[in-house]
Amino acid sequence: MKTNALLLSFLGSALSLSVMSQPTVSAPTPPELASSKVISVYSDAYTSVGYSFGECGSGTTTSEITLESDKIARFTTTGLGYFGWQLNSTVNAIGMTNLHLDVWAAETTVFNLFPITGDPEQSKQVTAAANQWTSVEFTVEEFTNLGLNMGNITQFKFANVPSKTFYVDNVYFYNSSTEVDTESPAALTAS
Repeated sequence: MKTNALLLSFLGSALSLSVMSQPTVSAPTPPELASSKVISVYSDAYTSVGYSFGECGSGTTTSEITLESDKIARFTTTGLGYFGWQLNSTVNAIGMTNLHLDVWAAETTVFNLFPITGDPEQSKQVTAAANQWTSVEFTVEEFTNLGLNMGNITQFKFANVPSKTFYVDNVYFYNSSTEVDTESPAALTAS
């Protein structure tokens, strides 16, 4: 009887190890922004520029899951620890003020985010909290201060990621300025 209980306990442990931890709710919903104030790389909230998953020979596997009608990118990294998106067209983010992304990992994870613009390749560090969505914000100026040409973004690379699975959603640039229209309307008629 003890052997059966031990075997069941072992099998139960083995089964629980094979279940992959993943988010159970979607990332926070992005704010409503005018199309002129956002450039979306990956988000169901906005029209995205178009991309392909860039495995770049790293052995990383990519797929999508759907939660609450929201597509979410899933990346499973190898020991090489890099992956990203190849953009279908060059993104010019010079008129934008911020870069936003949402990241979910089963355990606290630190990695580098590289907007690839040509030489030099520079990154900003991202820390994702365990078992929750972490919203990350950078100013575009932080990247231009590193010497990057933010008018020539062709890829996003995530690097120095240890072997694990994690999720990314809502990657977009936006302009946070509040412009007030002070021009009088022309040819206004009222009846």
